[in-house]
Amino acid sequence: MNITFKWLTLELFQGNSMENTVVQFGAGNIGRSLVGFIFSELGFNIIFIDKNRELVDLLNRAGEYRIEYREEENGSYHVKNVSAIYTDDFEKVAEAVASAVVVSTAVGVNNLPDIAPLIYSGIKMRKDVLNILICENLKNSADFLRSELDKSGKIDYGIVGLIETSIAKMVPDVPTDVREKNPLVSWAERYSTVYINRAEIRGEFVKSPYLIPVDNFEAYYLRKLYISNMSHTLSSVIGYLNGYRYIADSLFNKSIFHFVERAVHESESALKRKYPFLFETDEGKNYSKDFLKRLMNRMLMDTVYRGGRDIQRKLSSNERLVGPATLYYNLFNRIPENLVRGIAAAFYFDAPGPDGSPFENDIKLKTRIKEDGIESVMSDITRITPDSKLGSAILKEYSRGRSNFLFD
Repeated sequence: MNITFKWLTLELFQGNSMENTVVQFGAGNIGRSLVGFIFSELGFNIIFIDKNRELVDLLNRAGEYRIEYREEENGSYHVKNVSAIYTDDFEKVAEAVASAVVVSTAVGVNNLPDIAPLIYSGIKMRKDVLNILICENLKNSADFLRSELDKSGKIDYGIVGLIETSIAKMVPDVPTDVREKNPLVSWAERYSTVYINRAEIRGEFVKSPYLIPVDNFEAYYLRKLYISNMSHTLSSVIGYLNGYRYIADSLFNKSIFHFVERAVHESESALKRKYPFLFETDEGKNYSKDFLKRLMNRMLMDTVYRGGRDIQRKLSSNERLVGPATLYYNLFNRIPENLVRGIAAAFYFDAPGPDGSPFENDIKLKTRIKEDGIESVMSDITRITPDSKLGSAILKEYSRGRSNFLFD
């Protein structure tokens, strides 16, 4: 069935209409394996918006793609009713946004400013409620997207909801040899729970067992950041420094596992003190243990490169390593020894990627440390001063060299 909107023609599948369409900005790992899956389960059409023209063409030709579950009980899921639009097709993108039930983003924080004008143009073509899921790994992502949208003009946020999400699903990069055979296949774990900020929902919102509205959203986001993201990155850093390629393999080293486990305990202790309600349910009580178990899934083949790359961003003051360390210290007036050691180790991270070279920003960090010294770089990135107790503890661990982070 063809439906034409002025200059836009969308191929829709028999029995569906634009009344149940989600527009997903970003056809990468999270966009395809998580957002695509959730809305496919709801029977939605899925329109991907992406700057990769080859990927857009592939999605349009296939009209579907496969998610492979990399777990002991493996299997796959076919996402159907799929189409795609190239980002530069401005008018087509705007019309899709104007007609969608839900819009979602998973483009990476640095790309949000590029898509904000596209979203704005679609919003201005409609008069009804629109909820936008922001699937970006950024605290206060709604404020950031709002500031970018406002650069284009005025929006009535009484009917436009900017819904922050807390996502702890692990989606590894598909190996090159697999991707060459099937460029649309996505690897993932089955876990697909997404906590969303109830306060930002406007009007009626889609009902899904995977989309869980919560009050006190910041608490859920910080639990994900300080436990899931922290342990994922810390395992990657220590795993790399001990010669491992895959995160799961590093955690089968008992010494590394117990080190990461102790760091998780420090983060959890601080979060329990600040947000005790997070850990009162069965899900909350088992959150840390369950995530560590998922990290040890060897079939996922999640690399230490993916988990640690862009380490400078992950070392910033409000991020996964420094954030829980600072919270712990401020609450208990004690040094979180394992988190501190992990922060120090992170300054040595420069794991090579698939092309044999480290992530560009990781190379730049090494250069900065060499030219400006660790004290200056640490202070600038983490906002922890060298003469503070936390700063002194980090510098002491760092000064012992890379061998300080080797485990038997």
